[in-house]
Amino acid sequence: MEITLTTAEVLQCMSSDTRANKEMQETTSIIRLPGGVMNYTHTAYRHFELLSGHTQTTQDLVLKTVSDLVSIEMQFNFAAPITFGETGQQELTAMSMHHNLLYYPGYEGQSKLAGQQHFRSFDIHVTPDFIFQWYGQSKVLDGFLHKVSKGIPAQLFPRYMPITPVMHSIINDIHNFSYAPGIRQLYIEAKVMELLSMQIDLAECMHHIGKKTNHLQLKSHDISCIHHAREHIASNLHAPCSIIELAHKVGINDFKLKNGFKQLFGTTIFEYMQGLRMEKAKISLLHTKEKISDIAEQVGYSNASNFTNAFKNHFGYAPKELRGTKALTE
Repeated sequence: MEITLTTAEVLQCMSSDTRANKEMQETTSIIRLPGGVMNYTHTAYRHFELLSGHTQTTQDLVLKTVSDLVSIEMQFNFAAPITFGETGQQELTAMSMHHNLLYYPGYEGQSKLAGQQHFRSFDIHVTPDFIFQWYGQSKVLDGFLHKVSKGIPAQLFPRYMPITPVMHSIINDIHNFSYAPGIRQLYIEAKVMELLSMQIDLAECMHHIGKKTNHLQLKSHDISCIHHAREHIASNLHAPCSIIELAHKVGINDFKLKNGFKQLFGTTIFEYMQGLRMEKAKISLLHTKEKISDIAEQVGYSNASNFTNAFKNHFGYAPKELRGTKALTE
């Protein structure tokens, strides 16, 4: 049996607890419905609001919502699929482990939650000022912001995109904040900006693929795997692996990984990895007193001579020359 509830009926079933300080206000709510239980934590900051939700349904639910509030929402769905949409418009489905950026100038529609399911979501509602500061940085984002400025409902990308492992990690960092309370606002805002940049980057990549019909056809799963591969490379510069090994680690074949990586990021896997290794080594050479052989090991070179040759080929000067120049300027 399907149960339909309005916003007013849902609010009648809600109990909540609020705590506040100078940086933020946090409200935890429990909503006991005829067809399930919803748990939400809402945290309000200066330029954005975080909404973390867990819902367990016992029956199919249809939640009808009417709101005149402007909503710009970074939406991340981690569990069962959620279908929703404005009245009279095509419905959207947020699949498990997928995300998007949405805009509604006001909303009258419904959300459908299947029975006997667990739903988990994380949403970030940002102010127009917060997101418009990035205008001019991305064609895909500019298209989204153009609709926002006209009051037209919009999505960053026409369909939901896969949540990458790094996105998941950033959201975990937001949930598990452990720094001094005085810097909470600064820390969370930096994480939100990082998360938004990754949403835009992935949307740009998927938009680019859609226009290059003569290129390799990549599915959402393939794109997620390739982004995972890029993240794995960046996190394991001290222990680089072959393309075949990397493909096995992220769950894609080596042909798709090699060609898809170049298609998505405009560079080969080796060029990307080598650039990161050399930049990390350069930073260590400039800002630490570690031995060159130790720095070489940190970026995956067991032989210091091979590292020196690679560094010189990349920058045009040897590691010792860089340190010598630094010493002269101090």
